[in-house]
Amino acid sequence: MPKATGALVLAAGAAAFSGILLWRLLRSENKKEPDSGATRNRRTYGEAVEIIKSSGSVELRCVALEQNLLPLTFHDAGSECIFDNEDLMTHLLDIFTAQLDESEPNSQTFEETEARLCGWIISNVSFISKARAGFLELQNSRNSTVGRCLSLYLSSLLLTSPTDIVTTYDAGSKTQSLFLSVLQILVNVSAYDCNTIKLCELNLIQDLSKLLGKVKDEAGVEKLVIHILRVFVNFSISARDMTPEPNSDVMKCIDCVYGVSDPLTGSQSEEISERAILITTNLSGKLNGV
Repeated sequence: MPKATGALVLAAGAAAFSGILLWRLLRSENKKEPDSGATRNRRTYGEAVEIIKSSGSVELRCVALEQNLLPLTFHDAGSECIFDNEDLMTHLLDIFTAQLDESEPNSQTFEETEARLCGWIISNVSFISKARAGFLELQNSRNSTVGRCLSLYLSSLLLTSPTDIVTTYDAGSKTQSLFLSVLQILVNVSAYDCNTIKLCELNLIQDLSKLLGKVKDEAGVEKLVIHILRVFVNFSISARDMTPEPNSDVMKCIDCVYGVSDPLTGSQSEEISERAILITTNLSGKLNGV
């Protein structure tokens, strides 16, 4: 056989062999069990809700929360669907608020993960317009309001060290922390003027001011500081158009927020300084009841 012909035969044989290997590989891949994504795509909203509300495996509940319910909240229509389901909202609030009372920073239990996911979902739902106005008045099955639960949580957090506060925020976690969800709820509800007085009455604004005062000089706190300042920006915009009485709850909050924000106007972080300047500008005319 001529050398050229032999080379062609060998090349053809190699190509055929490679084709067989590729076919077997694809066939093997196609026979694999569906991954969690495929399982997620087959699970309906109703099925996910039943799993989430069940008393079965907490690990399975976490999967349903993360893969089925959480993605819905990235769109207003999905958040509205969850918000309108009163039984589901109460269940999510029960899990979230119960863990606020007993959570440990960076806990690795499925119960902590479940509460984090519930808090993440709740904080996303609190963004939609129909939820914001009365969100602080929503109740869990123990008749405790969201506002009261958040207030107690921040009060307890104030009793910990600055390092523990930063650790609890857990900025780098894959699953949003309880503290981060609390702050996000406060960012969302503070954007509505009708919540301003309630936020002050519950000491939420004052306690946030104290928390900021405790952590602002710690290392690696930029994200946490900015998150708190986002609440204060909303508060300052609302308070700017109010005429609070001297020594009222709102006036006390104005003094606290201005006092803790003013030193941050000279921060090396441009994002922090810009927010602090906006806050102090909005509130400067309200100091001392002016």
